[in-house]
Amino acid sequence: MRLVGHRTNLDEQSGYWIMIRKVLAAVAGIVTAFIIVGLIESLGHIIYAPPAELDYTNSEELNAYIDSLPVGALLFPLLAWVVASFVGGLVACYISKEKPFLYASLVGGIILLATIANLLMIQHPAWFAVVSVLALILTMYITGSVGYRLPGVGKKLT
Repeated sequence: MRLVGHRTNLDEQSGYWIMIRKVLAAVAGIVTAFIIVGLIESLGHIIYAPPAELDYTNSEELNAYIDSLPVGALLFPLLAWVVASFVGGLVACYISKEKPFLYASLVGGIILLATIANLLMIQHPAWFAVVSVLALILTMYITGSVGYRLPGVGKKLT
């Protein structure tokens, strides 16, 4: 006896789960990346605390503050963006189980766009902007390469 609406074709149903896995992989990778950015940048703000009287809405005051920062303070956002791109990309690769360069580029691309927006809104030293963009592009490639080595990644899902 066959139930009405009961699916017997498991291949059709598994296709839905594969699509859900792909979407969840991308979302999990991006969320992981932004959590990491927040954590590392917060650590940087603890170590290199901005003055309490700093007015973030005054661009001249903010630019003067950033110009006075030591290199170590600038390395925290760079580290945050690179680590977030790498770890978030690996999370997406691991969950998706396929196309690691696609997922590494997706997560890294979102972080790169956020970085570019940050660089355009807040004046940074030129060397910092160049190094940040190049480091993120390199991180996307490295993440995709490492993603192929994760357990189960690259195998055909059926």
